[in-house]
Amino acid sequence: SRLLKRVPLASMASHQRPSRDDEEHKKFKRQHGALTVADIVSDSLTALSMQNWALIPAGVKSDTFQADLVESIFRSELQSAVPSRVMLLELSQYMEKYLVPNFTQDATYAHVMSIILMLNEKFREGIAAWDAFQKGTPEGEAEHTFNTFFARVLSLRGQNVISMPERTAYTIFIMNCFQSLEVAMVRKQVLRLVSYPIWLGLTPSRLRQELRERPRNLRDRIEAIQLKDKQMAANSTSTQPTLFTERSFLPGLVSEFLDLVANTHPSTLPDAHKPFEAPFVRYAERFLELLVDLLAQLPTRRYLRVFLEDKHVITRCRATPLAHSPQGKLFNQLLNRFQFYQRFEIDDQEGTALTQDDIALIQAEKVQLLQRTAFKHFQPELNELALSNISAVEDRDKLSRHLARMQPDRLRDLCVKLQLLPEPVGDEPANSPDFMIEAIVSCYERRLSQVEEANRMSLYPDEHTLWDENTVPSTQFYTGDKVLALPKLNLQFLTFHDYLLRNFELFRLESMFEIRSDVEDMIKRMKPLYDETAVTGDRTSFEGWSRMALNIKGSTILHVSPPLLGETVPAQVVAEIQYSLYNTRGVMRDEWEAIRQHDVVFMLTVKASIPKGNYNDPKKNGQENGNGKKRGAPDGKGKSKKDEAPFQEQWGIISLRGAEVVEIADEHNHVLKDVEMDIEGKRRAGNKRLMRVRLDPAQ
Repeated sequence: SRLLKRVPLASMASHQRPSRDDEEHKKFKRQHGALTVADIVSDSLTALSMQNWALIPAGVKSDTFQADLVESIFRSELQSAVPSRVMLLELSQYMEKYLVPNFTQDATYAHVMSIILMLNEKFREGIAAWDAFQKGTPEGEAEHTFNTFFARVLSLRGQNVISMPERTAYTIFIMNCFQSLEVAMVRKQVLRLVSYPIWLGLTPSRLRQELRERPRNLRDRIEAIQLKDKQMAANSTSTQPTLFTERSFLPGLVSEFLDLVANTHPSTLPDAHKPFEAPFVRYAERFLELLVDLLAQLPTRRYLRVFLEDKHVITRCRATPLAHSPQGKLFNQLLNRFQFYQRFEIDDQEGTALTQDDIALIQAEKVQLLQRTAFKHFQPELNELALSNISAVEDRDKLSRHLARMQPDRLRDLCVKLQLLPEPVGDEPANSPDFMIEAIVSCYERRLSQVEEANRMSLYPDEHTLWDENTVPSTQFYTGDKVLALPKLNLQFLTFHDYLLRNFELFRLESMFEIRSDVEDMIKRMKPLYDETAVTGDRTSFEGWSRMALNIKGSTILHVSPPLLGETVPAQVVAEIQYSLYNTRGVMRDEWEAIRQHDVVFMLTVKASIPKGNYNDPKKNGQENGNGKKRGAPDGKGKSKKDEAPFQEQWGIISLRGAEVVEIADEHNHVLKDVEMDIEGKRRAGNKRLMRVRLDPAQ
C-alpha cells in the first residue's frame, strides 16, 4: 500500500532543533547510567576517594600515594568502561587530585592508561580536559608534566599488553589531542608527529618525486636527517631511537591498523551472532575517524596526506573482510569520508583552493605520464592504452580492462615504474593482481569535482538515508560513545568551500531528522497491518488515520526528459498521483485543499508484516510506566524480536520518495490556479484529486 504525506515547506528548511521531550530525556538518562545524589553518596568509590584524594588540595602530591590502588581502580572500574563508574571517578576529581600530581616518568602502564581514559571522559562530557594539568600540578609545571606524560603515551605504541578496548581508548585520546591545537602545550607535541620527517616513511622513489616538486630547503632538511641516521647506524656505541621516535609514531599506528584489519577474519562458528567482535569493529571505526580528522585540518594534513596515499590506505581498507561484511557499513561510510578528504581540492603546502583548471591540468599530466610509461616499457600489452585519448584512459572500467590483460609480474613492474609500489626486496610477498590494478585505477581515474558531487545529491531523503543511524541518529541525545559518519565543525577548515559544505550537510541531515520524526509519527497513527483475510490484491490495510497522510489510489510516470548536455540524470521527471478526500472533513479537508504549487509531499510504500490480531496498541495496552517499562512486562521483559527491530523493518517501509507539487486537478480534470483559490474563493469539485508532481531525478 502507498501513502501520500504532505509536509509543509518549512519542515524542509527549519533550522530549529526538535524540542526536548522530558520523558524521552528521563528514559535516556536511565539507559546511560545517569547518577543521582543518593547514588554518589552511597557508592564505594566515594568512600575510597574520601580516604585517599578527595580531601587533598589539587596540585599537591600525596604522601600516601599507592600505585597498587591506581592499578586496582584501573582493573576493576576503568577497564570495564561502564559510563556511570567512569563518571563517578570524574566527579571525585580522581585525575586532578591523584593521577596527575603523582605522575612521574616511571609511572605504571595502569597509571598512564587511567589518565588517558579520564581525559577521554572529560572530552565526552564536554569539560575543559587540559585544565586538569593546570590544576593537578604546581604553578609553572603543567607543560613539563604533560610533556612527560605524552612521551609515555608515545612509548605505549606497539606494546602487546594493550587490549582492543584499550587500543580504542588510545586512538580516541590521540584524536582528542589533534582536536586541541588551540592549546599551546598540546600543539607543540602533536604537530611534531605530522611534520616533514614523516616523509622518511615513503617509498624511496615516491620520496624523490615529492622532493623534486618542493622547495630546496625541505630537501636539505630531509637529507640532513637521512645523513644523521646513517651516522647513528654506523656508530655502534650510540643508541638509535627507531621504535618510538616522533616521526615513526603515526606511520607505526597506520601499519598496525592496516595489518589488523587485513588479518582479522570473521568468525565461522554457526552460533556466532555477529562475525566480527564489537571491540575490533569499534577500533577500526575510531581509527578511520582519526585519519579523517587529520586530513580535515591543514596543519596536520600538509605532509600526512602524501604518506597515507603512498601506503594505499583506501585500497587496502576496501579489500579487508570487514569492508565486505554487514558489520562494516559504518566502516565503509567513514572510508568514503576519508577518501573525500584524501582527494580534497587544495594545495597542501600553500593552503590555497585549486580551481577546476588546476585540477584538469594535474589530471592530464598524470595520465600523460601513465601513457608515456606504457608506450616506452610495456609493449605490446598496453599499446592501445598508450595511444588512447585522455577521457578513455581515465575511465575506470576501460582502464581496468586494459590492466587485466597483463601478467602479475608485469603489473608489479608497472606499479614500480609509476612509483606506486617499492622495488621488490628478497622474498617479500607479492601483492595480488586485484590490489595492483585497483591501486593504479584509483590513482589515474577521473574524480568528480566537489561541485559535481553536490549537484548529484538528491533534494529529498529516501528510505536508506532517512533511517541510517550512522548519519541521522534516532535520538537527539548523543553520548559520544559511538562514531557517526558526520562532518565536524572544528576551529579550522581547509577552504571556505569546505566550511560551507560541512554546514550544508549538517543542515540537510538535521532536516532529515525532523522529516523522519514526522513520518514515523504518521505511520504509527495510520497503523499499517497485515490482513490475512484478504483474498486478492494488497494485504496491507490501514486501521488508523492521520491528518497528514492519505492512501494513494494510483500513480503514473507521465514524462521523463532526457539529460541535459554533460549531465547523467534526467532533466525532469513528472508523475501523477491519484487520491481521494472522501473521508476528510472540516479542518483536515481544508488543509489538504490548501496544498499549493511548489509545496513538498512524500510518497511511501508500506508492506505491513504485523498481523491484525498481534498488534498491541500502546495507547490502550502496554503503556510505559514511570520506570520506563511496559505495564504487564516486568523488568522490561516480554518484548518480541519484532518490537526490537529497526523502525523501517518493523513497520515494513519499502520505499520513500519526495516530490514538488506542480498542479492539482479535481475529478473533472479542471485545474484551479492558486490565485483563483486564494483571491476569488473558488473550490475544486468532488472528492477525487489528481496531483501532478515533479520528482527528484537524482532518486
